[in-house]
Amino acid sequence: MTTPALELKHVGKAFGNVIALNDVSLVVDPGTVTCVLGDNGAGKSTLIKILSGVHKNSSGDFLVDGEPADFNSPRDAQARGIGTVFQDLATVPLMSIWRNFFLGNEPTKWWKPLGFLNTKYAKEVTKNELLDMGIDLRDPNQAIGTLSGGERQAVAIARAVHFGAKVLILDEPTSALGVR
Repeated sequence: MTTPALELKHVGKAFGNVIALNDVSLVVDPGTVTCVLGDNGAGKSTLIKILSGVHKNSSGDFLVDGEPADFNSPRDAQARGIGTVFQDLATVPLMSIWRNFFLGNEPTKWWKPLGFLNTKYAKEVTKNELLDMGIDLRDPNQAIGTLSGGERQAVAIARAVHFGAKVLILDEPTSALGVR
């Protein structure tokens, strides 16, 4: 039997007296796609924020690869292999594509605290990762805001996969969990 990539057991989330999520159980196996559908206000965004480390669940159990997950930030989720592409894509429109790709994870040359940004490497990796997804960008130096919504989403997905996402959570148009 395969260990689930993600598992929720009776998870809930309360903000004071407001119950945003109640008794949610979910199993996402490796190699599967799971879609979460619901009306506005049903708790889809709250669920995604729990899975991605933005919020902590108030009740229930959250497991990643069969081990308890207790994330304090999205970076903690990323370290456990959970990548999230939010609706706003978490990009800075006036910055270049390659700068957005490495935002918060900038590659450096020399000694990390005093290193220099390795722009050549960053541009090559960005272009190659996008090519692997079938996206041929004209120039990784162009502002990401000049791309179409689909192209920006492809950059965000390629970024999540490049930085080790085993589980990829997409917040739009439907909340989908894809597992490699």
